[in-house]
This record gives sequence, C-alpha cells and structure tokens, in this order.
Amino acid sequence: MPNKKTKDDLLAEKVSAEKKLEQYTHQLQRAVNREKYLVKGEAKKRTHILCNIGGAVLSFWPEVQYLTKVEQYQIFEKLAQQADVNTAVQEAIDRYRAQQNGRK
Repeated sequence: MPNKKTKDDLLAEKVSAEKKLEQYTHQLQRAVNREKYLVKGEAKKRTHILCNIGGAVLSFWPEVQYLTKVEQYQIFEKLAQQADVNTAVQEAIDRYRAQQNGRK
C-alpha cells in the first residue's frame, strides 16, 4: 500500500512550495532589475558620448545649433564627402584601434 500523506504533511509541502515560489519570484525580479540597470547604464554612456560630440561641433560652429536637423545633416554629409576629412577620421580610428589592441 502506498504511503499516504496526512493533511498536515500536504499543508507543510504547500507552505514550502509557496516559499520557494516567492524566493524564485524575487530572484527573477532582481535579475530583471539588474538587466534594466545595465541597459540604462549603456544608454547613459551613449548619451554622454553624443553630448561630447555635439559639444565639439558647437565649439567650432556655434551657429549650427540654430539650423534645422536637415540643414545640420546636409553639412555633415558634405563634410563626409571630403577626402581629407575621411582620411583624418580613418587615421584617428586606426590609432584608437591600435591603442586598444596594445592594451590587450
């Protein structure tokens, strides 16, 4: 004959299972919160970088802030078509990558 569980045994199992469920629910919530924190941190880093770039542009051409987005993009498109500008950007990227590879 199989071992029959008493009502108290079943109640104890239920309480134990509910505690485990609560623990796992909290663990999941902590993991979700951690993920949000990390994603938010990456977004803040990107925003900081974009602000620095915008600040650099405004330090050379303060009037750019008064142009429309279309006009701003047209200016940068013209800059991107300049061979010497592209060469300077590529050289800076190459120096950065070489520096990063040297650290590894």
